[in-house]
Amino acid sequence: MSRKQGSSPEAGLEPDLTRLLSNAACSAGWALESVSHEGDRTLLAVRREDLSFTAWVRAASDEPCFARSGAWSVGYRGELPRGGDLLLQHLAAALAAVPTPPPEVKAGPTLIFGTDQLEIRVTLACNEHCVFCNSWLGADNLTVDLASAVSLLEQARSMGTRKLVISGGEPLLVPWLPQLTAEARRLGFSYICLQTNAVQAGLAPSRLRRPHPRLGQGIADGDPRSDPTRSAFPADGPLSPSDAPWALLEATAPDEVLVSAHGSTPDVLAAVTRRSDLARAHLDGLIHLLESGFRVIVNFVVCRQNVEDLPRFVEFLARQSRPPFLLSVSFVAPIGLAWENRNETMLRYSDAAAAVLSALRLARDLGLQAVLPEFCGIPTCVLPELREFADPADEKRPIHVPPDKTAIPACGNCPWKPRCSGVFRRYLEMFGGI
Repeated sequence: MSRKQGSSPEAGLEPDLTRLLSNAACSAGWALESVSHEGDRTLLAVRREDLSFTAWVRAASDEPCFARSGAWSVGYRGELPRGGDLLLQHLAAALAAVPTPPPEVKAGPTLIFGTDQLEIRVTLACNEHCVFCNSWLGADNLTVDLASAVSLLEQARSMGTRKLVISGGEPLLVPWLPQLTAEARRLGFSYICLQTNAVQAGLAPSRLRRPHPRLGQGIADGDPRSDPTRSAFPADGPLSPSDAPWALLEATAPDEVLVSAHGSTPDVLAAVTRRSDLARAHLDGLIHLLESGFRVIVNFVVCRQNVEDLPRFVEFLARQSRPPFLLSVSFVAPIGLAWENRNETMLRYSDAAAAVLSALRLARDLGLQAVLPEFCGIPTCVLPELREFADPADEKRPIHVPPDKTAIPACGNCPWKPRCSGVFRRYLEMFGGI
């Protein structure tokens, strides 16, 4: 749902090395489409005709890999397509005499465009594998340990940043989250948003229906229970293993939980997340989060697999005893796995716009606050009636047009242009227009 400033597709990789790897890929019949980073690993998105996959290179280690070449290890993600082995051999040969670069000074914190918010990913590991995941192929705002995460917090606070967004992967798989948020509070962050798929919350059902301690009634300032760094569980008996995920969540004590939830039934969720065994836990976790008293925002990403389920999902939310604070209806973006799976997952704006508008109106009629987000939504020129759920055209907050999006001739003098980030170039490549 957000775009970040300060990133570069080749950040952290020497231009000469990028050219070397690009030439090696070309000599094997592949094109190097993009470069991204995940910790100390450089990810290479490569394509040949209708085939694509992700190769990686890093300083040589004992980690399993396809090949070790001089000071480097070479490997790949997912299944290796035909001819991929030849590409990896070419990469290894090209790197044979290249020394690994010295460790670089950490880049500054990456803020979300148009805001003073710092967004960090604390892991790329996830218990789901969504068909449109935008971080499975890597991310440029990944922090791999508590120390490096706190370093970014310190830098961001020196810039005046007060809101922290913690993302992943799935952040609730990271055991040091409570220490991170405690440090954030100490440094002066006044608002912390945790993004999650809610699966972990659904795996610990036994203690979920107590109000969240930071939102409970009758807790006065100075009461130990109001301490945001304190674990929420009282000393009323040992925790069972199934309690641990919820204990971690409560100890993290976010001000806001943004839940990525993309279906109203296990079957729809299984089609989106490709984890049928966890679909029930996903739904249970969302319900438990709503009942617990957290301020919950739900983000539903519309794709081919769930577009018909959107009105049922709205009705599902409206039936809950405590509905979400906000429902955001996003649209699948041609990034990461969504682009890899584009023929099965991407659909035209015009094929979904009426369903999205109907669902937004249904949500309003059922008493839910629902919005069309400015970056990840449907451009409102596709269906102008969507504008009643979008940010107003005269909103003063600046909008950023990132390099992977563009204006189109129809934008012209559109009054909504100041509030629209344009259309994804890859979307236009796939469909030819909106």
